[in-house]
Amino acid sequence: MSPNTVFVLQSADATSEPWHVTLAELYPHPPLYMGLPVVEQQRLGQEMQPQISSQIPLLANTKTTTTSNTFWKDLWEKAQQATQEDTRDDVHAIRYGAAAALMDTTSNQVSYITASQCKALEYGATLDAVCQLVPPLVQQQQQQRMIILGLVQVDQYGLPHAPFAPARSLLVEHGLGDTPVLTSRRQDAMMLQLHVVTARDLAPFAPEFRS
Repeated sequence: MSPNTVFVLQSADATSEPWHVTLAELYPHPPLYMGLPVVEQQRLGQEMQPQISSQIPLLANTKTTTTSNTFWKDLWEKAQQATQEDTRDDVHAIRYGAAAALMDTTSNQVSYITASQCKALEYGATLDAVCQLVPPLVQQQQQQRMIILGLVQVDQYGLPHAPFAPARSLLVEHGLGDTPVLTSRRQDAMMLQLHVVTARDLAPFAPEFRS
């Protein structure tokens, strides 16, 4: 299916207008390994690893928050370390880890929380790494002195992946839609580019359907 494929969506509400949107607009940050067999996923991860490692230090120059952005490198490293907790390569060879950075505004101290994907053989039973971070992030955000600086999900090669659909929904629906998220997009077959977007930008233009 082409990124330019057009979908026509409309709710059951008789007053609604048809909504025309392309696949690329629905999912501006598609999975890096989409449609690839496991061996090809591993090959791509290994080949792209040096590119990502060289781009990570440059994130300190981005202007995504009102504070220093030097935390991105530490955040990326902690997410990659979290992938080592996954020992179920027999279920799937790609390991995913996630990390979030928080700052206490009373002390400017930055802290981190991490999680690794908990794989299960039964379909639908795997615990997503980012999903595991949502409850503690919601709790932390309820403390007015804590702000979420950023979030990232990576594989064992360090490639940042946009949160998958369940995590994306949980982030937006539980008040974390403004969370800065580090992700990467394939520019072409041999080039990855890092991007910092908000959680709500991972699936923009969501209409309000009424029945």
